[in-house]
Amino acid sequence: DYKDIAMEESDFLIDQMNRKKMMEGVKFKQSKPNKSYDIVALGPENTFSSLAAKKHYPKAKIWYADTISEVFEVVKKGTIKKGIVPIENKLTGTVTETSDNLFESNLKIQEEFSLSINHCLATIDKIALKNIKTVYSHSQPLRQCRKYLKKNLPNAELIAMPSTTAALKKVESENLYDAAVICGKEALKDFQMKTLAKNIEDYKHNTTRFLVIGRRDAINRVSTLKITKKYKTSVAFYFSADAPGTLHQVLGEFAENKVNMTRIESSANPTIPGGHVFYIDFDGSVDQPNIKKMLTRISKLVAKLKVLGCYDCKCR
Repeated sequence: DYKDIAMEESDFLIDQMNRKKMMEGVKFKQSKPNKSYDIVALGPENTFSSLAAKKHYPKAKIWYADTISEVFEVVKKGTIKKGIVPIENKLTGTVTETSDNLFESNLKIQEEFSLSINHCLATIDKIALKNIKTVYSHSQPLRQCRKYLKKNLPNAELIAMPSTTAALKKVESENLYDAAVICGKEALKDFQMKTLAKNIEDYKHNTTRFLVIGRRDAINRVSTLKITKKYKTSVAFYFSADAPGTLHQVLGEFAENKVNMTRIESSANPTIPGGHVFYIDFDGSVDQPNIKKMLTRISKLVAKLKVLGCYDCKCR
């Protein structure tokens, strides 16, 4: 029963170890990040993070980073004011690299929005599925198309790449006629490859949630907050020690103050007491009286409580 989780964790580790090496020769040429850019996003161009940035900020000038951590670093330095990072996919769950960076940095979540994710199967030329020996893609699309791959390509080797663009470049440049790539249709614009199958994702309403991050809070809450508007708040916390009932006490505060949680996750972190960081998203603003009261009480139950952002929610 653990094999799927083990595969996901292994893919993530391999992605992190190989990303810099594998990205050599596949990045689009661009200058170093500077203040002439409006947004920094995970690249290369035409991957899903790129599409999300273009959709949300259609007139923005975008600089593409090699990793999510680099997006945070560029924004933290103030080189570019805003960054766009993926936080959660409906099929594969939370992007841990984003959560970890939110906790470790002082950057704030400023906005939230979703992008529909549709995958296609691309090859250099039309080929029978039975003749495909290898499928390349980023680890996320590989996981999001598991059922299709199991049914249609049960014997193909699945190889994770640092991005769908890197996968396309490898297959096309090396003339791998018996290989296929899982990618979004927009990623094919810069390549001469054929679409063999469309909408192969396992869940037809597949979406990824993205965050806009910056060094400042999203709003001047004291002067502009309207309680009638749909706000969301994200927090992270950890305990001084791992002990029975500690999390139950925190969750009880949400129920007592009638605050609706929309997400709860935990992430292992051996560098802190208790060994785990907990992440909770909930409806409402930190300026609402019941939420102010709740956060004050929670801060007394945990070793550290951090507000990651209070922002207008556009994912409803």
